[in-house]
Amino acid sequence: MVRYSTLFLGVLCLALLLALSMPAVAAEAKGTIKTVTADKSEFVMTDANAKDWTIHLKKDGKVLVNDKTDVRICWLNKRKIIGRFLTAPFHKRNLFT
Repeated sequence: MVRYSTLFLGVLCLALLLALSMPAVAAEAKGTIKTVTADKSEFVMTDANAKDWTIHLKKDGKVLVNDKTDVRICWLNKRKIIGRFLTAPFHKRNLFT
């Protein structure tokens, strides 16, 4: 009798430990990306019901774009960088406003 209760307690503790250590299951959301903030690793997307969702990613988080992983989103490519550096002397900016 004592042996079964000790075994049951051990299995119960192991199950509780595994349940608490499992990562949370992510919800699936589809929509269009509204803004991306790379500093905070977050982005805002709008779903089909016009509801905005703010999503925070961890370092190992993954986002599927068109059902593909490892998609690179490049908003500032080499051509745009070179163009900005070449046209920078011709753009007037007011740094104090």
